[in-house]
Amino acid sequence: MTPAEMAELHRAEPTGQRAWSEAEFSAMMSASNALSVTCDAGFAVGQVILDEAELFLIMTKPEHRKQGVGHRILATFEQQAFQNAVRRIILEVADTNAAARALYSANGYQQIAVRKNYYTFPNGSHADAIVMEKHLQKTAENTE
Repeated sequence: MTPAEMAELHRAEPTGQRAWSEAEFSAMMSASNALSVTCDAGFAVGQVILDEAELFLIMTKPEHRKQGVGHRILATFEQQAFQNAVRRIILEVADTNAAARALYSANGYQQIAVRKNYYTFPNGSHADAIVMEKHLQKTAENTE
């Protein structure tokens, strides 16, 4: 998936944040501390800071949802993070985003904080941000 396609997908989804531009995705992915996974069906982008990674976005195209794509993208992101000496991944997700929260919970992420009214949607409504983390451990999957 190209930065232009990533920007298009992000723009089409009401995430509660300003949509990122193609230039912003391109810059993010070319940064020395970037961590990204892309495929035709979706992407994940984040950054590594010391032994921690922050997952900024994970998105799949609507026609590929509920097919395990998000799980595969997230697993690959975690493998890449582990290979970069990351021991903890943090992220935030809108409390109204049940699908994303289920994805993270199913993959071992735990809630550690809440940011009240963090997201503002185009209709003016607000949602809390749930801050989640996962501690990475050495497994057969991430040592291959």
